[in-house]
Amino acid sequence: MDRGTARTFVSLKLEDPNVSRFTEAQYNSAIELAEQQFALDTRALQKETTLTTVAAESEIALPSDFLVASLVRHKGLQLRPITKAELAFQAGVDWTTITGSPKAYYIDDQDEKIGLFPQPTSNDSGANLLLNYASFPAAISSDTTVLLNARAILANYHQSVVSFATFLLLVYLSASPEVLAKRNDCLGE
Repeated sequence: MDRGTARTFVSLKLEDPNVSRFTEAQYNSAIELAEQQFALDTRALQKETTLTTVAAESEIALPSDFLVASLVRHKGLQLRPITKAELAFQAGVDWTTITGSPKAYYIDDQDEKIGLFPQPTSNDSGANLLLNYASFPAAISSDTTVLLNARAILANYHQSVVSFATFLLLVYLSASPEVLAKRNDCLGE
């Protein structure tokens, strides 16, 4: 289902076939937010990318659509997730100076990077870091853009995106018994 079709379905659920109760931009925004929430809740949009390690550099930029890591492997071996706080507590020294073959990874949300611990040495330079991750959907650029990155396997969930987009728009209406019932219906679909 493309955005134009999704907007039609949302408008019909809102009993607004002429798309006059809300602007087209509001409909489009609700559809995109609903799609992003679906990706966040389900982590259904999985990707794999290969990053390259560099000696004496522990952090590598994450892909721009990165949501959450599913699996991280260095030289074919799975790395375990860890936080910077755990590293500081467990190491007892300045953990950023410890070098060796990476055994764990952390995600730096502020700098949008994946960090490796210990810091890679020259023996690890150029090695592949395979990152499997859940991604945000691509931006919907036009009415012909198919929802959820046009993944055929996710087509059955397009109606869920439509229902949540409808719910998001219903939030702007006064909370009458009819509107509240429609909101509940949307969340139950």
